[in-house]
Amino acid sequence: MNDVIVSVRMPKGLSTALKNLAETNHFMDVSEAVRSILRAQYLDKAKEEISIENDEILKKLKAVMGETK
Repeated sequence: MNDVIVSVRMPKGLSTALKNLAETNHFMDVSEAVRSILRAQYLDKAKEEISIENDEILKKLKAVMGETK
């Protein structure tokens, strides 16, 4: 895996909120808090896509087996 450095500009209020979040959740720094938020969002989206894919597979199986309504 290759690491990439990303620079993000954000409003001062958001920056302050992230600093507070990092401190409250015992992150080492703001970048660790941001990575955690992004990871959680990515996993949620991946779960949605897997669920949709599973539903499509089930529909196809039912169609093949003649069980569609």
